[in-house]
Amino acid sequence: MKHRSDACLCLSAQEDPATLDMFLRLCRFFRGSHTIEEMMWREGLSRTDVLHTIDVFSSVLYTITA
Repeated sequence: MKHRSDACLCLSAQEDPATLDMFLRLCRFFRGSHTIEEMMWREGLSRTDVLHTIDVFSSVLYTITA
């Protein structure tokens, strides 16, 4: 899976592998049509979990504003 190899490059040695798993769970929401609240609700996560994952992988995520 291409996403997994890209994500592995960004994961530092100190990060918990669970963060990578969380990123892979959330990848389908990173297409610009989902809010953080929707990600939280659909995946049963806290805002802290979602924001931490976004922060860790910010180097491979783009923010587009209208």
